[in-house]
Amino acid sequence: FNNSELYRKDSTFKMVMAINYRMTGQVSFMPINYPGKYMGSSQGLGSIHECHIFDRGCRDDASWEVREGFSSIWRPTVSLESTYRPKFLRHQGHRMKLQKYINQKLYRDDASFIPDEVPCF
Repeated sequence: FNNSELYRKDSTFKMVMAINYRMTGQVSFMPINYPGKYMGSSQGLGSIHECHIFDRGCRDDASWEVREGFSSIWRPTVSLESTYRPKFLRHQGHRMKLQKYINQKLYRDDASFIPDEVPCF
């Protein structure tokens, strides 16, 4: 972690309406530094990729259900469930991973994120 402008932009995502076009409260996340690309997964690891209009699998992979966070350390948190697989996004070992829920404190903490409003870049 560092507090450089590049780091902040690389770790900041804009929440947008889900690109799978389902109107059920799902969202997608577009990285500030990579407009037109979306947060998804590849082989169980978090990734950023571009989804073509006819690639439904990619669009589903880049769409998320925002759930109440598994852990509320000192602020309310959210957890992100894949709409493509029954798994949650978690931070583990310096990587974002997509894994099935495990009822353990470490998993709950790793799969809980603090949402924050940030200025537009």
